[in-house]
Amino acid sequence: MLEIGNTVMLEIGNTVMQGIGNAVTLEIGNILTLGIGNRVTLGIGSTVTLGIGNRVMLGIGSTVTLGIGNRVTLGIGSTVTLGIGNTVTLGIGNTVTLEIGNTVTLGIEKYSDAGDRKYSDAGNRKHSGAGNRKYSDAGNRK
Repeated sequence: MLEIGNTVMLEIGNTVMQGIGNAVTLEIGNILTLGIGNRVTLGIGSTVTLGIGNRVMLGIGSTVTLGIGNRVTLGIGSTVTLGIGNTVTLGIGNTVTLEIGNTVTLGIEKYSDAGDRKYSDAGNRKHSGAGNRKYSDAGNRK
């Protein structure tokens, strides 16, 4: 359990429960439960459950469940479930389930039923108030 405004650098296999406004730098295999307004930089194989207004930078093989108003930068092989008003930049091989008002910047997109679709410079794709969008089998996204 952490106080407000602390900075923590963790080693392998730690579990952290955070308060408000903390900054955490994690190594491999950590599990985080975050409150409001936290910034997290994660290593490999971390699992994060985030609250409101968090910013997350993820490494390889991370799993993230996000709340409202989060910004995420993902690496390779990440799985993300997003809430309302999130901004996501994805790497290769990610799976994303998006709700209302998200902005996604995607690179290479592969669909098993439609062949390969490549976007060298895909730019921003906005889905504002368009309802739920699911990419349960989207293939690689960069």
